[in-house]
Amino acid sequence: MAKFLLNTAFVEEDFFSDSRLIAVGSALKGHSLCWWINELFGLKFVREPEMDICIHEGRVSSGSGTLFDELPEEEVKRKYHFPVYRHALPYFDAAFYLYANRCSVKKLVPELKHADYLLLIQFASYIEPEQDFSFDLVKVNGVAWTSELEIASLKSRRNLII
Repeated sequence: MAKFLLNTAFVEEDFFSDSRLIAVGSALKGHSLCWWINELFGLKFVREPEMDICIHEGRVSSGSGTLFDELPEEEVKRKYHFPVYRHALPYFDAAFYLYANRCSVKKLVPELKHADYLLLIQFASYIEPEQDFSFDLVKVNGVAWTSELEIASLKSRRNLII
């Protein structure tokens, strides 16, 4: 019987093409941060619970499985839910995504230990020429710092694909 492997490289390339990723340090709760961003920039970030990212922590199954197999409930030690907020762009099939990078002790992107949130801007070359969000985000009350990231250098970038 033939086995098929899913090549995720194309999915990654498509999702992250022409995107910018900004790490944000803020003690604000996600909904408060979105409110400030919405007020200052005229955006409409909304939490969409069906887009939240859930990471299961459990023992690794030794048997063969498929991409769509789920761990049996007794094998899942913990579930970590990372809220995702979205601002849909009206004329593009793209959006701004604000990911919570922390859930208790777990990180969505573990190599970004100090980032509280990650802002992904799709189609950045079309949207941002007149506004630099990495600089302007510091104007948000409660945002301590921002830093532009190189998406290709992140090992856990697949965790951001929605």
